[in-house]
Amino acid sequence: MKVTILRGPSGSGKTTFRRGQQSSAISADDFFMVNGEYVFDPSKLGEAHAHCFQVFHEHLKAGRSVLVDNTFLQAWEVSPYITLAHSYAAEVELVQFFGEPEALYQRVCQRKVGAKLTLEQIEAQVARYEPLPPPLASQCVARRG
Repeated sequence: MKVTILRGPSGSGKTTFRRGQQSSAISADDFFMVNGEYVFDPSKLGEAHAHCFQVFHEHLKAGRSVLVDNTFLQAWEVSPYITLAHSYAAEVELVQFFGEPEALYQRVCQRKVGAKLTLEQIEAQVARYEPLPPPLASQCVARRG
């Protein structure tokens, strides 16, 4: 069983990468899809992430490979996924995506589905990014998207 974790700021290409994969894919953004439309409610962000983690856990319990696509900008956001995956003896591949804020903003403006963010919000995401500490990083097969 394999877990692929996509990590990076909005507009960095995670969802585009996700489309080319064969694993079942999940994201907190899926929570905001209503009848094929993205309806974001910031007051439900915590609920969306909890739901994503629950679905992730269900995949692992069923022995199914899964790809999870969230920003995971800080180590505490991604570490529960890595820890849980390893508790099921899953191979973990971490794919990290990067980009300059202006380029990320242009991509966000062009997409048809997903949150529409301001340049300032994307700059804040880039500023929040932190590398994984060695204990977490050493548990993953890492590559850049």
